[in-house]
Amino acid sequence: MNAWFEEWFDSPFYSELYKNRNEAEAKQLISGIVNYVRFPENASILDVCCGKGRHCQVFSEMGFSTTGIDLSESSIDAAKQLKLKNSSFTIQDARDFNLNETFDCVVNLFTSFGYFETVQEHEQMLKCMAKHVKNDGVLVIDFFNVALVKESGPETRTDDSGLKSFTVTKRIEEHRVEKEIVIQHAGSEMKYRESVWLFNEEELRFMLSQADMEVVDVFGNYEMNAFDSRVSPRCILFAKHRS
Repeated sequence: MNAWFEEWFDSPFYSELYKNRNEAEAKQLISGIVNYVRFPENASILDVCCGKGRHCQVFSEMGFSTTGIDLSESSIDAAKQLKLKNSSFTIQDARDFNLNETFDCVVNLFTSFGYFETVQEHEQMLKCMAKHVKNDGVLVIDFFNVALVKESGPETRTDDSGLKSFTVTKRIEEHRVEKEIVIQHAGSEMKYRESVWLFNEEELRFMLSQADMEVVDVFGNYEMNAFDSRVSPRCILFAKHRS
C-alpha cells in the first residue's frame, strides 16, 4: 500500500486544491532567502521535495543553478516541462538520496516536511539534506507554526471548483494534523489523506542538531520578520554546519 503522499501528490487534483500557491508567494519567499544569505554569484541550490518546480523557477530566474528532487513522478515531469536554465530534476526519496555533490543552499519549502511515520525518518531526511550542504552553505526549512495550527482546531471547508467539489476535513490527532480530502467529480467520489507531524521550533532545532546543523536564525513569515509562536504563520529556520 502506498504512503498517503505518494497517492495524493501524484493525483491530478492536488494542484487544483492548492491553486492558491502562486508565483508571487514563491518570489516573496525566495527573495527573503536570497537577501538574507547573500549568495555568491552563480550559487547552486538544491530544492528537496521540489514539487512542480515553482521555487526552482524563481531561483533559476535569479541566475542560480538549481537542482530539484521529489518522490512524485508527475511533479518531476511537470518541473522538467518548465525547461529552466541551469536546472535539473530527478525522482528521489528525501530520506535516502545521494547526488554526489554539495550546494550553497539546500531548501525544503512550504511545509514539505513531517510527512513520514516516524521521527527517525525525518531525522534521516535532515541528515541527507545536511550532507549536501557546502561547508559554508545554508540549510533552510520552511515549516508551519505548530501553535497556530493547533489553535485553529478542527475544521471542515468545501471548495467548488468547476465540475469538482473538494471537502477538506482537518483534525488534530496527538502529534499530527490529519486532513481527509473528499472529491466529488463526474458522479464519483475519491478520498485522499494528508498527515503531517506537528514539530515545533524546539523539536526542529533538536533534529537539525542531530544532523550536526546549528540554527542561526528563525523567521515567522515570508517578509522575514522574527518568529513569534503566538502570531507567526510560518517557522522558517536557517541552519549551518557546526563549526
